[in-house]
Amino acid sequence: MLRSSIFIVLFVISFTFGKTTSQIPPEQIVPLPDFAEYQPEFSQMMQGMIKELGGREEENWGTGMEILYYESVDADVHVYTTSLSIDDVRAKYFDLFVEDLMAQGAPPEAVPQFKQFLEDEVIEEIESDPMVHVDPDMLEAYYREAGAETALQWLECYRKLHPELLKKRSRTFEIEMDERRFRRRDAGEPLTNFTIVEVEVQQPFINPVVCELVDGTAITYVIYKMVASVE
Repeated sequence: MLRSSIFIVLFVISFTFGKTTSQIPPEQIVPLPDFAEYQPEFSQMMQGMIKELGGREEENWGTGMEILYYESVDADVHVYTTSLSIDDVRAKYFDLFVEDLMAQGAPPEAVPQFKQFLEDEVIEEIESDPMVHVDPDMLEAYYREAGAETALQWLECYRKLHPELLKKRSRTFEIEMDERRFRRRDAGEPLTNFTIVEVEVQQPFINPVVCELVDGTAITYVIYKMVASVE
């Protein structure tokens, strides 16, 4: 039984993270939410905020004692909304990942181990927090110093909704997958560029386009293009 279980885990890894030298399309890293509606204006505003306030940075040890510094040079943001609860959205993401796995020819007995991998490594638990974390005046000072015009537009809506937000809590979870899981490093060389897909799911959410607090669920799907430099 143990031998069979180990085989299935290895099979799942080989199907899901089979190594390749070419870049992987983002939708193969994290599936797009085909059950939700794409919001172009909302997406444009969120993309503007990320561009103004900065993307992602990280560092990793390379070969030997060198440290690889990575930073995002581009962020492509897609916002989707749905009337489904955040619990239903989380369940649907498990289904989407499993559907992709099965489409690659994995056997049904691989599914439980793959779901456990998603639970442990990819899809976070849902958390609940107050919707108001920072005073609007503090945010305004920060955004003005950063020259973040799009963020200041969002802040106008935040101020308007602030009394209502003080009484609310939001439920959130994140999904993150790194293209480095998929790609082979030739002769041990580090990757100089790769993609990270980060998804944030929230219910309820602020729709800054119409300046409303919406009881549905928002899915913010961000594709970060990362590049590396050795220092």
